[in-house]
Amino acid sequence: MRFAWKCFSWLLVAALCFVYEVFWARPERMRAKLRRQGIGGPPRTLFFGNTLDMKRIQAEEKGRKVNGHDYAAILFPFLDRWRKKYGKSRNRNLRYVVGLVLIGVISGIHTWKPFPVFGLKEMLLRAFESANTVRTVGASTFSRVLCSHLLHVHLRMSARKIALSACFGPAAQTIGSIFVFSMGNLDILHVNDVGMMREISQCKSLDLAKPTYVKELFKPLFGHGILSSSGSKWAHQRKVIAREFFTDKVKGMVELMVDATKPVLESWETRVQCEGNTAEIFVDEDLRIISADVISRACFGSSYSEGKEIFAKLKALQIALSKNAVFLGIPGMRYLPTSNNREIWRLERKSRALILKIVQKRQEEPESSSNKDLLQSLLESSGDSCIGPDTMEDFIVDNCKNIYFAGHETTATSAGWCLMLLASHPEWQAHARDEVVGICGDQSPTADMLSKMKTLTMVIQETLRLYSPGTFVTREALKDMKLGDLYIPKGLNIRIPTSIMQNDPEIWGPDAYEFNPERFANGISGACKYPLAYVPFGTGIRTCVGQNLAMVELKIVLSQILSKFSFSLSPNYCHSPANRLTLGQEFGVPLVMKKA
Repeated sequence: MRFAWKCFSWLLVAALCFVYEVFWARPERMRAKLRRQGIGGPPRTLFFGNTLDMKRIQAEEKGRKVNGHDYAAILFPFLDRWRKKYGKSRNRNLRYVVGLVLIGVISGIHTWKPFPVFGLKEMLLRAFESANTVRTVGASTFSRVLCSHLLHVHLRMSARKIALSACFGPAAQTIGSIFVFSMGNLDILHVNDVGMMREISQCKSLDLAKPTYVKELFKPLFGHGILSSSGSKWAHQRKVIAREFFTDKVKGMVELMVDATKPVLESWETRVQCEGNTAEIFVDEDLRIISADVISRACFGSSYSEGKEIFAKLKALQIALSKNAVFLGIPGMRYLPTSNNREIWRLERKSRALILKIVQKRQEEPESSSNKDLLQSLLESSGDSCIGPDTMEDFIVDNCKNIYFAGHETTATSAGWCLMLLASHPEWQAHARDEVVGICGDQSPTADMLSKMKTLTMVIQETLRLYSPGTFVTREALKDMKLGDLYIPKGLNIRIPTSIMQNDPEIWGPDAYEFNPERFANGISGACKYPLAYVPFGTGIRTCVGQNLAMVELKIVLSQILSKFSFSLSPNYCHSPANRLTLGQEFGVPLVMKKA
């Protein structure tokens, strides 16, 4: 009995140590490394990090109306609040001088030769001299020497940290905002900073990868496919998939996209005619049908009718997984048999079975009749050794789910936002329609015609700036690394808020929250001070492989709608941005349609 009690006691102690390490010690070590570089953030709590603060702030802001297109302040009010409190840099020159003075003062204390109380000039000269000594010897060496003499004086220790971070911290040298916050045991570096964006976009290392929490939280939807994998496995998948979306190959899909759009537009024409030349139409679901049909035909050699159930299951899975996002950073939550988790497991099994049915159908076709599309490329590459421990079946199913989701949900969502903005700005709708009619006339658009649609391209680019389908670009350091002057410890998650960066007046000017396609008249490079701040398709080596397909599809769908209809916002429209993996409209987009 005594032995059993001892075993239980040791197990209890081990469990408590594990909990302490995972939920407190490890995150605090991470934060300490960032604090030494001048990066702060809201204080965290045990188990939940800043999650409870996030929910509290969201509850305080609930019911507040969206001010124009500044939806980020409503969806992510905690980021806005923390950015103002922790993320804004003070004047660099002032911080630099203060830092030098503090270091000089402390250095004087260390050598027991304090500054004379008279003469600011002498004090500043001593400060600069001491600071140069720190740079020569090295900040870390200086810190160790200083700490050995001042451990008993807490106030002096605090002053040293303030001085070093003020003088050498990246926060003193950046334009924008950087701060750290926690979700459960995850530390997340919020980066709304142009300099850091440049470093991330130029980083070619596979060790700056998709976060582990994305793989775990969204595993039922993405598995180990291209959207969530890292390292050599991701590189292999990108190589296989990217070649199916090269420009020349996408040009060959134009006719297919036109054909996929026609049935939906014909149904709209019928409704308009039957309802007295004016009809209110919720366009969201119809846009998803078009996009799903395009991706089914282009990548899988099937049609929307064959993949309809797959898209329905993946959409339901997307919604269910977004509900679990509140438990991000709390280990083990996805394994609990809650009603939502049981629904996720059921949808995962069902969608897998449906995809395997399409795969089996393709495998049974004669080799001579097989289409050379994405599905065929996946089948041919599934036996490669570099896919890792995954089975051939997992490799195919996971990437099919990735393409089904990314290829239809994001494009359909962007088309909906674009129609909403054109309905709200009839002058731009008229400009775009005149351009389409002038180029296409009564003909269906071709690849050459699409390349001439400058106004429509500007409209799409401005839509993607204001309402990028992905609200964040996320990365994780798989090993210790440097990004510019900033040391990034292994395991730190980096989150770039596209919804904030692409609407920042400091970058885009005073009209940042306004719909103004004219800003893209000279392309992306001429649209703002820092073109790297425009990241609707991601940044760096993980830029979206399907951006060519998405842009061509958007042009085809919008050009055909503009050539056939004029439209305005319905009185029933409620501006309701909602973040469910992609940025959509909670209550849909109802438009009043008329024949053009």
